[in-house]
Amino acid sequence: MIKMNMTIFEKKKGFFVLLISFGIGFLVSLFAEDEYLPLVLAQGTHIPDCNCTADYIATNPDNLTTMTIPRINIVKTEILDSQTEGHLAWKAVKSTVLMNVITDNFLLGNFSTGTGSTVALNTINVKPNESLGIQLNGKIPESARAEIIRASVNENGTMKDVKPAEKIHDYELQYDKVTKKLHSGGNDLAVNLHEPGYYLVVISLSFGNHHGNNINKTGGLTSVYETILKLD
Repeated sequence: MIKMNMTIFEKKKGFFVLLISFGIGFLVSLFAEDEYLPLVLAQGTHIPDCNCTADYIATNPDNLTTMTIPRINIVKTEILDSQTEGHLAWKAVKSTVLMNVITDNFLLGNFSTGTGSTVALNTINVKPNESLGIQLNGKIPESARAEIIRASVNENGTMKDVKPAEKIHDYELQYDKVTKKLHSGGNDLAVNLHEPGYYLVVISLSFGNHHGNNINKTGGLTSVYETILKLD
């Protein structure tokens, strides 16, 4: 009796699988017909007078400045003296967190979310006189600067929980087309820290009418990136 019921169940199961497969195949063949292609392609074409955002972007290209927000990475030289391999040195690359975008009296945020915004993943251990490279991927800014600020840090928190205190250093940065890095006076960013603790690194890239500290003009945009330095 049990064997017969199992056989009936398997037949019904096979019938339903066949029915679903046939339905999917029918839909695929249906939308593959030439008469249905214009409906699919129309979603990616410009429709005049649709009174929508896509229509505005398509009809006003000369009134909009198109740019991709750059990515900023910190490049650090790691050194290890191994008994078996000898003296080893390599470049470690660590991304920064895009915290804010400032434009025309608007402060845009909520970029630093998820696991990638935790303090643990954004902390770089440094030595007092170490230098850090600042790698830029994306649009070259009109001006750039970096600030190193003493900070109060919750090791189990996120970048939004970091509380800046006293500014220690302020650097003007210039872009080097050969190395594709931002330099300070032709060199990598000198840490130049001597008191143990946590420090917040704030890197600002300014475009348009924004420049350095002058970021309150209209017609400009500044993207702000952060990472943390830890000096033991």
